[in-house]
Amino acid sequence: MLSISSPAGASAVRYYAELAQDGYYTQRTEAPGIWHGSGAQALGLEGEAKPEQIENLLKGFSPEGESKLVQNAGAENRKLGVDLTFSAPKSVSCVWGLLEEQEREAISQAHDQAVKDTLDWLEQEGAVISRRGSGGSNHEESKPVCVVYEHGTSRNLDPHLHTHALVINACVREDGTTGAIEEKYFYDNKMVAGSYYRAELTQNLRELGIEMERRGDYYEIGGVPQTLMDEASSRRKEIEEYMFNTGDYSPENASRGAIATRASKEVLPLADLAPAWNEMGKEHGFGREQAQALVEQAKERTAEHEIAPDIEDVFRATEDELRAKGNTFSEKEFISKALAVSSDSNIEPRQIVEEGRGRLQSEDVWFEQGKEQEVPEENKETEESSSSKSSHFSNKEFEFKERQETNQLLLDKAGDLASTNFPFEDSSIESAVENAVLTPEQARATEEVVSSSSSIALIDGI
Repeated sequence: MLSISSPAGASAVRYYAELAQDGYYTQRTEAPGIWHGSGAQALGLEGEAKPEQIENLLKGFSPEGESKLVQNAGAENRKLGVDLTFSAPKSVSCVWGLLEEQEREAISQAHDQAVKDTLDWLEQEGAVISRRGSGGSNHEESKPVCVVYEHGTSRNLDPHLHTHALVINACVREDGTTGAIEEKYFYDNKMVAGSYYRAELTQNLRELGIEMERRGDYYEIGGVPQTLMDEASSRRKEIEEYMFNTGDYSPENASRGAIATRASKEVLPLADLAPAWNEMGKEHGFGREQAQALVEQAKERTAEHEIAPDIEDVFRATEDELRAKGNTFSEKEFISKALAVSSDSNIEPRQIVEEGRGRLQSEDVWFEQGKEQEVPEENKETEESSSSKSSHFSNKEFEFKERQETNQLLLDKAGDLASTNFPFEDSSIESAVENAVLTPEQARATEEVVSSSSSIALIDGI
């Protein structure tokens, strides 16, 4: 799962800086921030992040605090960046929390690699954009400065393996100059980026021999009880209760609920949490013993699984699932679905994205529906000047040809019927209405329909 937020304000600066302070982390429950991204490399940042470096960068200054990287450096109301939070499936977190250190570390590395591969893919996609020129009219692909924090617990101290990848609101352009980032491209790519991470993680875990079961567009470790996953998701329950009480189930309200129900973060040594997690698991028949057995079986299992790696099979299955879902689909939906399907194979997610795009352009089984969203006149210069325009996902929708042909056949048939009259005698209409149990409104509607000269009528609200 991928969630995105845009932190701002002095308290957020303190929060991210404090995550890197000595003594904050204890025995792998939380890990120190690590620099990532070609922008960090360009600024000479690598390895473990220092609190003063993070604080300076979040305020818009160089890591040493000596120079401005953005125009509004030091402003109290400036946005700090984009927090991309990658969360492992709950079954993965439960097994991770129950294992001994060596096996737990292997799962952590699988998750960490999936996060970093996704961040690298986003950079390649041109999701990191800076603006400059008059009114910020020029958009340029740039190099991101990221600090990555791996955490192991929720605020309720449930096992919750997740990573905060903070893309700082200061990036490095190709010519070496620096500037602020444009956040919208991360939100635009959220759906596909989340699918990309899940595909990477699923394949990484399979390489460890861990069996993953597909559940819709998500994957879980086979054998982990759903009741255990539910109990270990107390934060999610709090947010769902908030949405129920407010009567708003939108993603925006879920974000508000996460803030409204958030308790202060408590960091405890994993040695203190593990016994409680084991007892919770045993109540559902899946404690440390069962988790260790699952991993031991995985070690004996070959990483090669009996699933055809043919990319054509992936795309055909994708098309079948999209047909069953509805009439139209977007490029993002096609790629996201293909990534979910491809997790059953050894095909690299990057290949799925590249060849999936090409398939949408060349395949003859669907029609493109409509044009891309209109660009406002004042933004046309910006759109045209963006060097990364071709790498972003389009807003076009597609429809399968056979479905469009079927729809057209139905429309033609409806047109034929509309010009054909099947009259009823007035006496028959009156008799039918009198003998039926109808409200006055229903009776009037019935009379109008059967006495119409058209063979097709639409009634709304009966």
